[in-house]
Amino acid sequence: MTEDLDAGPNGTPRLVVAFVGEHDEFAHVWAAAMGLAKRSSARIVFYDRDAASGWGDPLPTWWSAAGEREQYGDPLSEAELSKLGFGVLARKVAAARAEGVDAWGWLPAEHGTNHAVDYARRHGADAVLLPAELDDPGLVDRLRRQTVDQALQTAEEATDPPAILLVEPNGQIRPAGRPLHDQAEP
Repeated sequence: MTEDLDAGPNGTPRLVVAFVGEHDEFAHVWAAAMGLAKRSSARIVFYDRDAASGWGDPLPTWWSAAGEREQYGDPLSEAELSKLGFGVLARKVAAARAEGVDAWGWLPAEHGTNHAVDYARRHGADAVLLPAELDDPGLVDRLRRQTVDQALQTAEEATDPPAILLVEPNGQIRPAGRPLHDQAEP
C-alpha cells in the first residue's frame, strides 16, 4: 500500500482497476491487486488490455441482435466473460473469487491506459494499478497508447481522478511518477 492512496473511510481502497492481459506478462499486477483487495476488502475490476481490437468492440453493439447488449453488466461477471469468449479472464475472475475477493472483469473497446483511467473514474475507483514496465514502454505499447504518461495525463485532466499506481515486477506498488528508490519501506 502507498501513502498517496487516500481512499475509503479508513484510507483503504474500495475499488481497484487492475490493468492486466490475457497472457501472464502482467501476472505481478494481478497478484498485487489480489493482495491489496485481500488486505482492504476492496473490489477489483480486471481491465483486459488485450480485449480491444481494431476489428470491433468485444461487447455486443447497437447493431447486434435486439436486446443482446442488455444481457451484460458493467463490470462483467465470470459467466459473462465466458459467454463473450474471454475464458482466460473469466478463469482469473473465478480464481480471485475462490480466494474470497470481490472480482470482476472489463473488456475495453479501445486500447490505451487513458481509457482505463476514464473507466476507473466513471466507476468511482480509488486506484488504477498499472505494470511499471509501461513507464518505459516498447513500440507496440506506445502505438497502443498503453503508457504511464497517457494514464497520468488523463488523470491530471480529470476531476476527482483515481490514484495511478505502478506495480514493479517484484510486486512492490508505488505511485506513478516517483522512482522506486524514493519510496519509504512499508
